[in-house]
Amino acid sequence: MPTWGRSFRGAFAVVAFGVLWEIVGILVAFIGLGMVGLSLFMPFGSPPIPWVPQVSGVLGLVLGVILVVVGIALALLGFLASFLKVLTEMTAEEVLKRNALAAASRAAFQASPQAYLPVGPPPSPSY
Repeated sequence: MPTWGRSFRGAFAVVAFGVLWEIVGILVAFIGLGMVGLSLFMPFGSPPIPWVPQVSGVLGLVLGVILVVVGIALALLGFLASFLKVLTEMTAEEVLKRNALAAASRAAFQASPQAYLPVGPPPSPSY
C-alpha cells in the first residue's frame, strides 16, 4: 500500500498538472472567443481593415467556435488525463515494489539445493 506521504504527493501532482491543462485550455478558448468577437464586427458588411477579405468574418466565427470547443475539451480531458497518468504511475511503482519484495523473500527462504550421493553397499575390501 502506498504511504500517506506518497498519496499526497500524487494528489499534488494531479492538481498541478490539472491546473496547467486548465490554463492551456482556457487560453485556447479565449483565443477562440476573441476570434468570434472580432468576426461579429464584420459579419456581412465591409471589414474594418481594408485588406482583410469579407470571408474572414464567417471563417473567423467558425474557427473561433471550434477553438472554444477544443479549449473546453482540452481543459476537461487534460485534468482527467493527469489524474489517470499519476494514478497508473503510482500503481506501477507499487506493483514493482511488491514484486521485488516477493522475489527477495522467495530467494531468502528458498532451500539451498542439496547434492545427494548414491547409496549402495560398501565396496568389498581388497586382500
